[in-house]
Amino acid sequence: MTIRRKILLGCGAAALAALLSGLGGYAVQERVFRIPDALLARVPKELPPADVREAAKGEARSSGRSWLRKERGIWKMYLEGDPFTVGYTAARLTDPMMENLENDFLGMIKEKVPSSALLWLLKKYVILRLRDLPDFISEEYKLEILGAAKGFTDRHPGIAPLYHRLGAYHAAHDISHFVMDMPLAPKEPIDGCTAFSARGPGGHLLTARNFDFQGGPGFDRDKIVMFVKPEKGYPFISVSWPGMLGAVTGMNARLIYVSINAGASSDTRAVGTPSCFVVREVLQRAATIEEAVAIISRAQVFVSDSFLVADGKTGRAVVVEKTPARMGIRKTEGERIVCANHFITKELAGDPKNLKYMASSSSVARQKRAEALLALLPKGPDIFSAAAILRDRGEGRKDAEGADPMAINTLVATHSIVADVTDGILWVSAGPHQWKKPRPAWGYVRRKGSA
Repeated sequence: MTIRRKILLGCGAAALAALLSGLGGYAVQERVFRIPDALLARVPKELPPADVREAAKGEARSSGRSWLRKERGIWKMYLEGDPFTVGYTAARLTDPMMENLENDFLGMIKEKVPSSALLWLLKKYVILRLRDLPDFISEEYKLEILGAAKGFTDRHPGIAPLYHRLGAYHAAHDISHFVMDMPLAPKEPIDGCTAFSARGPGGHLLTARNFDFQGGPGFDRDKIVMFVKPEKGYPFISVSWPGMLGAVTGMNARLIYVSINAGASSDTRAVGTPSCFVVREVLQRAATIEEAVAIISRAQVFVSDSFLVADGKTGRAVVVEKTPARMGIRKTEGERIVCANHFITKELAGDPKNLKYMASSSSVARQKRAEALLALLPKGPDIFSAAAILRDRGEGRKDAEGADPMAINTLVATHSIVADVTDGILWVSAGPHQWKKPRPAWGYVRRKGSA
């Protein structure tokens, strides 16, 4: 085929894709941007009290029995009530932070996709691709999102209605997976997160993780440790950011810990349940590792991820490698287990996309580095040595930002945590990116048996 013919075919394909995406977006827009009557019927006739009482210097806010306050550089928030009230109150308490956070996130997208035409095309594609997303989110979580939409100030109405925008934000992790597979999309590795679980002194099960996400400085500066007492299910702690009602890192009152790391496989599904809601479901419903694995197994996800699950009652930990079509479970080797971003189980290790990712990313290097550092601790990690592993700066390689791209700490952590899952204690790093000082402050949160 001649170069000229290739160019013509490429241009024609791009034009057709743009046309179909545009027409498809408009055709499904009414469905996508419509809130079902059945969901609206569950909204309380009277909204929860909207008044928010602020303490001096804006370091504390409260609404009813829920509150938000800053301690040792960490925002902490307590929420309770029915699903709509939880979402609405969370939005009222964090509304001042949401403006900067959403601006950061949208700015990051524009930075990654500077072409206005390509950005328009991606928007239409995402609308078309996610037209059935609500079908894969439970009514409970949709009601929380609707409550948040009623509570937040809508600062970007031109993009999409706030309820649907918040729903899409919860699928941002999943969207990034399939957008990166598009021919015209920017090619950046799904990279960064490192986690491990190991027995430490006294037989305590310690779990630690870096959540590396370059969404903007607000995600690090305004991270929130949320204590949630839902109407149904177990109370839990979740470490995330304003507007996030799902979860990416957390622990519940039954001493079940769960966190998520991105992965890569050839398995695909057009749409499914956002992974953050799978983590949330584990936190709210699982009392054992077996129950957590069952929840993950049933989930109809549409991207590939690894879930690190630990049980403080039994001292066990597993990594569940999950794709839209397959699942593998990896158990501890000795007294420890490490989770990076590639798959190791026999079910998924040989997947072509996984192998390609292993060869092109830092995941294998980070896995080996964490395993080597843990091996230097014959009695297992304590809180301080676990934190030191998360802060690891590698073996001397430096990129343009002054970080070792193969290190565990690449200076982009949105949150970094150490959990004593046996005692139900969670330590959360203060920003920026847990590296500013040799010993950055770690927020202290204790909730044993309840949240």
